[in-house]
Amino acid sequence: MFASINKHSMNIEQAFWDFYEYVKQPHIWATIPHRERINIYNAKHTVKGKAKMKGRLLRLGPERLKSLMDKYAPGRYEVRISIQIKE
Repeated sequence: MFASINKHSMNIEQAFWDFYEYVKQPHIWATIPHRERINIYNAKHTVKGKAKMKGRLLRLGPERLKSLMDKYAPGRYEVRISIQIKE
């Protein structure tokens, strides 16, 4: 479970797209070196279901997304993992 600074709860995919929209702002995107932009694009392809390894689709895990958020949008997101029992 991910939450942005304005306290909207999101799943991993929603959080990624919020993050992506944020970092693509020209004043932020311009500060990210080309090599590091590739890392963000790779995460984008993973979320879109276009990244494969050994014939299997890759999934964007919470650790990878948290790492991207901490590096490129520090302080904007708070990551919480939540487990709930459904009865």
